[in-house]
Amino acid sequence: MVNKEFTYPVYRIGRICRAGKKLPFDKSEKLVKLLQNKTDQVSTFIENELKQAGAQDFDYEGREIRIIDKVTPTITFPAFKFKLSDYSMRCRNSFTVGYFERALQVWSRFSLTEISDKPAVNLDYTDVDRFFKNTKNTGRKLNDSLISLYDDIMDEAGITSPLKKTYTFDIYAVNSSNENLPKFFEYLIEEPDITLLTLAKKRNFRRPITDFLRFLTRNGDKGPESMLPRIKKRGVKLIGMTGFDSYEKDALYAVNSKLEGTSMFGLNYDSKKVEEGPSNATLSSRAILRTFARKY
Repeated sequence: MVNKEFTYPVYRIGRICRAGKKLPFDKSEKLVKLLQNKTDQVSTFIENELKQAGAQDFDYEGREIRIIDKVTPTITFPAFKFKLSDYSMRCRNSFTVGYFERALQVWSRFSLTEISDKPAVNLDYTDVDRFFKNTKNTGRKLNDSLISLYDDIMDEAGITSPLKKTYTFDIYAVNSSNENLPKFFEYLIEEPDITLLTLAKKRNFRRPITDFLRFLTRNGDKGPESMLPRIKKRGVKLIGMTGFDSYEKDALYAVNSKLEGTSMFGLNYDSKKVEEGPSNATLSSRAILRTFARKY
């Protein structure tokens, strides 16, 4: 029996500056104002980059930018929907400006909304995995181009760009409607030392654990007993998260950190989804990274 419990997957890619020199306040202010004035230019640049990848049918959700956090401002450019092959997606991009160069960041976020004009619900593993693979290629190319654009804008602001040396975060997330997930996450919170292998022996938890591990190992023919040693050998760590921000979500994230970057995969459960219908796997990047920083 094919498991079709996945809904609205999300892929995020972020590049964070690895330099540590202080960025003068006046230049930070100038950079923020310059980015505000270049909203249309940046939006057109993003659209053209995605068109080269075959995207079409762009539909913007307004033309206003959002600025979050006055200390390390994040400028989020207008979100838009587009089609790429049989996918319909929502895309959002942002630049972060800070008083320290290490806070400079470039983020791109892709949310799957439809496949072949049907809502991205009741998806199986193959649907979600295909989205992650294809969107990673598109997202990395777009993010590379945005780094170059941000370099040019910083030059215009009189700032020597530190973005030549960056650290990459790839974050994959998907919701599951498996009704056993809330109890599964409850176990992880109440008994933090319990292992997934122990939980996998409980009949109600075996399928969600197998689903989770399948995304990590890309092997759907094995059980937790064979997959868990593989991810442990690769140095993958697990993070359990619950109740972040305004989202009524619980999640289990796997983290694989290397010198050049960190990859994360998250299986989310949204209590609102049960009552109101499926929603995006929208646990925020900031919430994920805060938890990652506290633990590692």
